[in-house]
Amino acid sequence: MDFLMRKKNRNYFILLLVLEVFLFCACASSTDKNNVHLYDESGLPLWAGKTFTNPQGIWAGPVTEKGYYASGQAKYSDEKSSLAAAELDAKVRLADFARSSISGAYRVDKFTASDGRVYVLFFISEKSVKNQHKQVEP
Repeated sequence: MDFLMRKKNRNYFILLLVLEVFLFCACASSTDKNNVHLYDESGLPLWAGKTFTNPQGIWAGPVTEKGYYASGQAKYSDEKSSLAAAELDAKVRLADFARSSISGAYRVDKFTASDGRVYVLFFISEKSVKNQHKQVEP
């Protein structure tokens, strides 16, 4: 009986170890799948804290059209809250930068710093902004 309990405990231990490795690998990436970061000397992506129209030298992700980029950041007790707040921050900055509503904006990058602060980069195409301005004009 003692042998069976040790074998059972060993099997649970192995199962837990495999699950931990799987969860670590699944959570290790803090970026969106298509992006390549360019970092500054502090380890943050170059786009963190910036608004820009030309991503060259700042962001190395795929760019298919002209538009506006804005980053947001937040740090709360959990990543879900931090992400939601960072996205809101980026959307506000993007709306101010593009001088437009941000219908059609979407997140193109995400980075989680070692301290838990979440950074996001949002994009809206120039075409979307022009279409929204046309709808507002009388």
